[in-house]
Formats: sequence, C-alpha cells, structure tokens
Amino acid sequence: MLPESSIGVGLRVAQRIRVLIEVAGSPAVGHRVEYQHGWATVSCGLATTLPEAGMDRNDLIVRADAALYEAKAEGRNRVCVAQGLTEGLPV
Repeated sequence: MLPESSIGVGLRVAQRIRVLIEVAGSPAVGHRVEYQHGWATVSCGLATTLPEAGMDRNDLIVRADAALYEAKAEGRNRVCVAQGLTEGLPV
C-alpha cells in the first residue's frame, strides 16, 4: 500500500523490490551455480485507485492479483500493471 502515490511511484517501488530480491537471491560472487532457476525472484502486480464512496475495496486486490498472474505468465521476475491504469494517468 502506497497512499497518495502515482503509478510511477508504485512502479519504481515494485521494480526496486524485484531487483533487491533478485540480487539477494543470486549466488555469491565466485560461487559456481549451474541451476539458475533456483535463484530467488519475485513477480509483482500493481493496481491503483482513487477512493470513492461505495467502492468495493476487493476490486483493487482483484486487479492487482490479475496483474501478478500476468507477470507470472510473461515469464516471472517482472512487474505488471493492472489493465487500463497507464492510460491518461500521470506517472
């Protein structure tokens, strides 16, 4: 949760988390590893909304979850934004 943040801020935070986990989960320098798929990675789904009366809070979670599954389907270790969020919004 990043209150009062733009999509751009959310993307930067999610990408930073993704990279930090990738670096932390990679083998130590000089350590030979032949099984790359054992490295730690993370996929992130990003969704944003402006709160309004009567809105269903679960809708935000559903959209973020859909973006997460999109990231996994595209090959994992990536960040995806929920459909329609980048159109016309400031980043």
